[in-house]
Amino acid sequence: MPTLLREYPRLLGIPFLLFGVFPWYFVLNASTDSASAARLALPLDRAIVCIPAWEYVYALVYLFLVLPAFVVRDRELLARICCAYGMSMIVSFAIFYLYPVTMDRPEVPVTDFTSWLLRLQYQIDGPNNCFPSIHLSIAFSCAFGVTKADRKQGPWLIAIAAVIGISTLFVKAHYIADVIGGITVAVIAYWIWIRPYPTDGRPVDELAHPARFGLLGVSALYLASWGLIYGAYQAGWTPWRG
Repeated sequence: MPTLLREYPRLLGIPFLLFGVFPWYFVLNASTDSASAARLALPLDRAIVCIPAWEYVYALVYLFLVLPAFVVRDRELLARICCAYGMSMIVSFAIFYLYPVTMDRPEVPVTDFTSWLLRLQYQIDGPNNCFPSIHLSIAFSCAFGVTKADRKQGPWLIAIAAVIGISTLFVKAHYIADVIGGITVAVIAYWIWIRPYPTDGRPVDELAHPARFGLLGVSALYLASWGLIYGAYQAGWTPWRG
């Protein structure tokens, strides 16, 4: 444990983003007037039906936010990934304020844990702050950053990030335009913060931990998180009822 603590003093960047920067997302969400906000629905958006089971994929983004802490060994590269996260958040927040976009969400009857989970997401994360999708900017910033450290692990994360993008459409959290916008923000942040960092010629074990390290770490976090969420469901927690 002492070795682990010495290895990760740089992880303070992620808690700062989580507790110092990201809460502004909810401030903007709550302060937006949904009635006057734009709606970017294309015919294809309207044709996509809500499938609550996609919420399990949608929720993977919260692991992506912390995943670099378990995978990336190089301190400066991890710091640059945090900067890419921060830039993605700040740029998105500015757009949320200047050009608010909202979505008319479907009514979701709560009949089981899956529908309860989607209803909980709707309660915590209001229908505003749609464009660009900060979900996608975070997922792809993570995937790009890990790819910079390990070209074997990274492509898998890029593929999963793409599936997360699909999930945002099926849980009716985002429009197609939001997904494209979120990926664009991530690409710009990558180009500014992550791409310039020189890694060519360096051994992978200097840049990244073995795949099993990240897998064990995020799996433990994933299972613990779902255990708490399912416990809340079993306890009958329904915050949308006042």
